[in-house]
Amino acid sequence: MAWCAYQAYKNTTCKLAEEIFSLIGLSTPEKISLNKLTRQRERALKKEGKWINPDDKTGEKYPSDKFMYDTEYWFFY
Repeated sequence: MAWCAYQAYKNTTCKLAEEIFSLIGLSTPEKISLNKLTRQRERALKKEGKWINPDDKTGEKYPSDKFMYDTEYWFFY
């Protein structure tokens, strides 16, 4: 049952993600590494002095999602 649900879900999700990445100007959405993009963006923010540590609870809050109480996933804006 779960496998069938995943099979129906994955194509729609991948297609939607590719369309979103195309809209924000990423040329080849099927070859995008979100980990690499995140690292590059974090480095740029650190160089500009705009980096906010996600563990710092006193600063500005960003939307995120906690999974399994130990991993934090950030949304790309």
